[in-house]
Amino acid sequence: MYLIVLAPMFAMFYYVNDKLQKNYPKQYSDFLLSLSFNIIYYGSTAQNMLQKCYNRLCIAYENTYQKIVDIYPEIDDYKNSIISFFNKNQNKNKNFIEFILNGEVIYFINKDDYLINKNNIVRDNFDFDFAIYSEFKKKKNDYIINKRIIKNFPEKEDLTCNETIYKFILVELKIQDENIRIDFLIQKNNFYIVNNEIDYKFIHYLLNTYYYEQVKKFNINMSIDMKINNFNDYVLQICDQNIDIINFDNTNKLIFKENGYEVTPYINDTDSDNDEKGYDNCDVFNVNGSIVVEE
Repeated sequence: MYLIVLAPMFAMFYYVNDKLQKNYPKQYSDFLLSLSFNIIYYGSTAQNMLQKCYNRLCIAYENTYQKIVDIYPEIDDYKNSIISFFNKNQNKNKNFIEFILNGEVIYFINKDDYLINKNNIVRDNFDFDFAIYSEFKKKKNDYIINKRIIKNFPEKEDLTCNETIYKFILVELKIQDENIRIDFLIQKNNFYIVNNEIDYKFIHYLLNTYYYEQVKKFNINMSIDMKINNFNDYVLQICDQNIDIINFDNTNKLIFKENGYEVTPYINDTDSDNDEKGYDNCDVFNVNGSIVVEE
């Protein structure tokens, strides 16, 4: 639509410019030089005038504000309180911890508050499936929120957020014979973090938080107090960085490593010997394409 409108204008401009250069080369060159000079001159003049107006407005604001403060001194205290409130919350909200149960966030705490009151925050206070620590990280002129999935929190308190050196090409979730395209980097929220475990509990949270509109048509119960009906029938299909296709269901879980990933049998977190026993039939996939099967 825009090309149809702009194309004739560019064509006319090119035609006129070409004719003027050929028929009136000196006059046209002088005109362009004069036009450039006038644009710079009047642009600078306008900028200076705007700066003067801005300075006068600032002076007028300060004088008026000071007169009001002289009459109502409490206004200055309100102003400082508001500024302090927003600065405090802006800094505290950068890194935080969420607690997830049945796919829903049931508790939220800033990292600073947690570190101060960590002795008072005990797992027995409430039930949850896992915790997610969010860490804001600046990247040039942008930012990313690294998401560390923590199991058995706070017994295994690991707030390190080391990013993997790879991203999957494609991730699809198959539910009731339909495919939903998902990702682990969503709206600047990055779950490609070393040692993050992707199991059916996390998939429940992922769908409930980021893909609810896509899955609600399957008549899946996303209620906080119930598990998803028929959710255990899903199949997660991954096309990794080596263009290998990996399929697994709720009986397995995916573990991100720095330069690869593992697919292991899912073991209930209530098993206290989880880490000591290790995993049987663990498939390890490296970024160079090699596959190691540990027996």
